[in-house]
Amino acid sequence: MRKRIVRPSLLFPLVLLWVTSSLISAFQTAPRAFPLGIAWAQEEEKEPQDSHYVQLMKQLKIKVDGWLKEINERIESEEVTRFEVRFLEILRSLLEWIGEKIEGQIESGKKKAPKKMKGEDV
Repeated sequence: MRKRIVRPSLLFPLVLLWVTSSLISAFQTAPRAFPLGIAWAQEEEKEPQDSHYVQLMKQLKIKVDGWLKEINERIESEEVTRFEVRFLEILRSLLEWIGEKIEGQIESGKKKAPKKMKGEDV
């Protein structure tokens, strides 16, 4: 008599089919099982979050404001020469211009609608 050997390659598709069907049925019943959890998660996020770009621009604006404050304190001190004061005033005007550009970027970034992800409901 000849023994039959069951090959694992034949069992693999059957096991894969069984696992996927059980996962599909689990996902189909999950939203109905916890309706309060979904409503709670949707209510939690009332204020839209700023994009990464806007957050980065805000941090940069804080840094530029700190530099402006240091330059103003240095200009007001009595230990600087006229040449240094002129240089610091030019630097201050450049930083103020950069600060205005950053504020414009922040405002334009807030006005843009956030991008929708695939499968995301509005």
